[in-house]
Amino acid sequence: MQKCLNIEYLDFAGVMALQNDALIVAIIRASPNLRHLDISHNDIGDEVTEALAHTCHKLEYLDLNSASQPWKLQYYK
Repeated sequence: MQKCLNIEYLDFAGVMALQNDALIVAIIRASPNLRHLDISHNDIGDEVTEALAHTCHKLEYLDLNSASQPWKLQYYK
């Protein structure tokens, strides 16, 4: 996937295609200027939170509402 440097806003709320962590991780890694991300109502795992922590330093809004098992997501520094 090519870099999507100009993308700042993504809303994938309830998009069933995101049940594959590899897809959302690829999107996150290709979008370092992301400021708003809604991935609520999706099946996400720890790989997603790790990619967010290491890539999206400009992130201001993150919605994980009703994400599958969000209490199991790890916090990365």
